[in-house]
Amino acid sequence: MPRTANSNIYNPLIHGFGYLLDLLSGEYLLVRYRYPNGGTVVFLRSAHVTLIVFFGAMGISNLLDPSRGPEFSMHAFLSQTSDHVPWLGAIFTAVYALLYARFSSQWTYLAGIYNQIKAAQLREKVDPAILAEWQAAFIEDCDDLHLIRKPMFASIANIWLNDNSDHATKVIETFEKYSPGKKPRCDRLRLEVAAVVERIDRIYGVFRATNS
Repeated sequence: MPRTANSNIYNPLIHGFGYLLDLLSGEYLLVRYRYPNGGTVVFLRSAHVTLIVFFGAMGISNLLDPSRGPEFSMHAFLSQTSDHVPWLGAIFTAVYALLYARFSSQWTYLAGIYNQIKAAQLREKVDPAILAEWQAAFIEDCDDLHLIRKPMFASIANIWLNDNSDHATKVIETFEKYSPGKKPRCDRLRLEVAAVVERIDRIYGVFRATNS
């Protein structure tokens, strides 16, 4: 009983702390707004974190400086900002390099798993049940790493989830059985990847029409 009571107390704190970290790190763009990870999101998150770190450091510096009074001075603020502009470049470069390296490693990991799946299909007869588990796990990884909405991975997931074949039914059943979120999550992903593929097809359709 005390354990349940403690968990009831700490759960809101844990969720609140997690939400604060998502807000400070810019990860809410991936989690809440479902933007796919990539160059654009890495740039936006880098700018977001840079501004928070820069102005947070400036604020702490002012609080610890005994020569400064409690009154806010716009002139002093602009002067300090101008004096420390090089900080912006240094912070942005470090954060961008870190976030892009993480994105690149995640992309490489997923591409490697996909290549292994295709190689196994070409090399030997794969048990359909095992293949379905492998493909469902790949789709789950794509979602967890915020790459499911990238056109490359969305097109793969769309084929494995929405092609109305018996095997796609196996993949769906496997995902709904084993993956966290189960059927609601699977239904959401099926709609999302279909929408991405439809949007890309529409863009290429317009492109072909204007160049024909």
